[in-house]
Formats: sequence, C-alpha cells, structure tokens
Amino acid sequence: MTRAANLSKIVTDANLEGTLDVTGVLTGTSLDISGNIDVDGITNLDVVDIDGAVDMASTLTVAGAFTSLGIDDNANAVAITIDSSEQIGIGTTSPSQLLHLKSTTNAKPNLLIETENAGANGGRLDFLHKSSSPADEDLLGDITFGGYSDDGTPPSDFARYVMIKAFAADVSNNAEKGRLTFSLHNGASNENNVDVLTLNGDKTGIGTTAPDTLFHLSNTSGDTTMRLTRSNSASTGNNFGTIEFENSADTVLASIKGKSMSGNTEAGLAFSSGGGNTERMRLDNSGNLGIGLTAPTSSLHVLKNSGGEQTVANFSAHNYGDAAATYIQIGTEHGDGSSRIGSINNGDSGGGNTSALVFETHAPSSGVFTERMRIRHDGRVNIPNAYTETTGNSANLFVDTDGRLIRATSSERYKNTITDATHGLAEVLKLRSVTYKGNNDGDTVFGGLIAEEVHKAGLTEFVQYNEANEPDALAYANMVSLCIKAIQELSAKVTALENA
Repeated sequence: MTRAANLSKIVTDANLEGTLDVTGVLTGTSLDISGNIDVDGITNLDVVDIDGAVDMASTLTVAGAFTSLGIDDNANAVAITIDSSEQIGIGTTSPSQLLHLKSTTNAKPNLLIETENAGANGGRLDFLHKSSSPADEDLLGDITFGGYSDDGTPPSDFARYVMIKAFAADVSNNAEKGRLTFSLHNGASNENNVDVLTLNGDKTGIGTTAPDTLFHLSNTSGDTTMRLTRSNSASTGNNFGTIEFENSADTVLASIKGKSMSGNTEAGLAFSSGGGNTERMRLDNSGNLGIGLTAPTSSLHVLKNSGGEQTVANFSAHNYGDAAATYIQIGTEHGDGSSRIGSINNGDSGGGNTSALVFETHAPSSGVFTERMRIRHDGRVNIPNAYTETTGNSANLFVDTDGRLIRATSSERYKNTITDATHGLAEVLKLRSVTYKGNNDGDTVFGGLIAEEVHKAGLTEFVQYNEANEPDALAYANMVSLCIKAIQELSAKVTALENA
C-alpha cells in the first residue's frame, strides 16, 4: 500500500504482482517509462491529475478490463470500460460493439458533435467502406432504430423499426453514384423491413430502390396511390390540393387543382396554364368536362370566348395517304346503333392533300359502318341512296343560291297576295324552245329554255337570279301555270271560232 509517491525516484521498472492502491494523490512533473507496464489484474484509480506529459515509448498491456469510476464527474459508477476485445463502453461494463453507449435515463444517451469556431463548416460523421475489391451495391453503412414489441420477450423480440442504409450504387471510376434508402418495418416479422424511400443519384423513388425518373412511385402489392389531404373543411371554390409546375424563375406556369364544387363533400379538377396560370379546363363533380368555362352543363362543353374566326376543336390523327380516314363516333357504348363522322384524305380523288367529310351509320348486326352522305372537298354533296330511293311523286326540293335546301310547297297556307296571272299565250309564243348540252354533263342532250330569254320576255316570276341578280335558273314546275293560262286563252279562241 502506497500513500504517496515521488515520480522522480521511479525511473526504471515497476513490476507489481498484486494491486497498486493509491488512496491519496499521485503527483509528479513527468512520467518516463522506458520499459513495459504489465498489469494482469485491475488498475483502479480515483483521481488522475497530470499537469505535465505522459511519454510511453513502449506498450501498456491490460489483460483484463480497464475501467474508471468517473472522469472528472465524481460519480460512483463505471463511466468508461475498455474490454479485452478493444471495445469501449460508456454507461455499460459489457460493450457489445467497438463503441457502445447505454443509459437507463429517459431520452438518453445523447451523442453530441459540437463545433465552436468562426468557420462555415461544422462537424462530420463519416462511414467509410475501404474495400480492396469494391462492387456495385456494396453496403457502405446503415443506421438502425430498433426496439421491442409490447408483448415480446427481450432480446429475441428485438425489431428494426426504421433503417437508413447507404449503398455504392455504381463504383465505376469517374461515374460513381450513391444510393440512400430509408426502410420501415412492415409488421410481418422482426427482420422484414420494406424500402419505402430511395435517393439514387439525382432520382427519388418511393416504393422502389431503382427509380428511373426524378420522382418515381411504385407499389408491388396493388395500385400506386398519391394522396393530397386538406385537414380543415373546405368551402365551395376552395382547393383541396394543388400540383404546380414552375420555371427556373419560380413562376407558376401551369397547375392542377382539386377544386371544391360543393363545400367539403364534392370536388372537381381544374387545369390551368399560361403565363398567368389561368384555368383552361374543368372536370366537375358530375363528370362533365368544360373547356373554356368553369361550369359545364354537358358531358363535353366547349366555349371559345373570343371574337373572330375560331377553331373550337380539332380532331386529327397521323393518318396520311389515299383513303386514310379519321373518325368521330357517336352512339351507344356497345357500338350497335352508333354513327360516325369521318374526314377521308383524298376521299373524292381530288388529288394532293384534299379531304372529304363522310357521314356513316352502323348497319344492323353487320359490325360495319355504311356511308350515307359525303361532302366533297369542292363542296359537292353526295347522298348514295338518294338515287336508289324512288317515288312517283313530283319533285319538291329547291336549292337556293346560297346552297340552302328548301322544300317546295303549293298549299295556300304558304302563300299570300294571290292574284290571277296576266301572262299567257302571247308570252309563250315569245319563248324559244332549245336543246343543249350541260358544261359538266358530257354529251348528254337536254331540252329546255334559256333563263336570259325568259327574263327578256318579261316572265321574271319564273326566273331564279343569282347573288349578282343575274338570270341563273328557271322554275320549270311553276311555268306549268303559264302553259295553263296559254291553253285557256287558246281554248277561248277556238271556242269563239267554232261559234262564229
């Protein structure tokens, strides 16, 4: 037992078979050991206060455990333990890792890395995986947050609730990429953690460890769902959530909003675009789609609210070549009874990039569409079955100079200012009956009159004029009344001669 010692007298060797117990204070200016200190038992020091330097040219070997009852904390407990496996324990005498921190106090232990200087950089915690043969997907390190369940038996019921793992995704020289994955316990078993968030290079994945876009959502067990929730009640017109698209100047150029249509119970989608992020389209809570308005009243409601010539809708397909067609189909969901309108490229052999507009209906039980009408690129109208559908009735269709189709009538209900005709036999005798060929009718020969000659005869009521007020056509059917008047006058003359 040594109460005090003067280190200046100890210069060569200290070989203790038992225990060195210093109850006082061991003081000195320097400790210079040129040999070895070999302690087979336990060195237990209450206070070590060295103002000078400790210079050990050889080795200090501790066969057992080296412990301290406190380092300037005056606590009567083991503060630090270094065991024979070179593991350090703080708060435990049985460290299980190179550095093992333990506390029985709530919210302890805490690890603090503090930097106090005027520089711009703080402390750093490095995980270094120094491998002589690095490979892609090497695990560089992980941080685990674990604990026990409420009815488990420690330590077998230990669960890794949350893990943060760092990988070397690509170890190619000058092309290195890292991956950081956040895993959560999914409740299936103690070791079954699911990777929920991955940062891979410049890409972020949720539900996937290999995102191939800047933001990649994946769900291997069902539908992939992203939810935006408004935690407080919404009034009509409020937004439940918004997705915005910005440029590099932080200007919102487009957005999609979940818009309240009726308080907190009904919502629609509002699509906005343009420099002012103006709403362009609205899908309401009834399924009606409005383009150019916010309150659509039909399944598709389009409004172009501006002056001048406007194209409201453009239906097209990358479909070029003779007889290539693009259709709009209208009808039932089953197809039977549907009709369609199509634009057929070069549909009337007009050549070049011309088109014809066709109207087709679905033939009963045939599975095919049949053309019913065609408007050619030059404005001509073809109705295929108009020629085959015949009747013994007289013609009653009139085509006006502006292209209108008008039904011709004869009832007094459709007439006014009715007077007896004055034109008759004398005017008929002025007319010249001719034969001719039409400019668009080939060699077919027709018989008739010339509109200009009928006009000069004063029979303007039978002449049809164009927009320039030029004689253009004749109302041949109406000229029956002229012939009747002429026959009546001729009959009167015959009767008078017979009675003379």
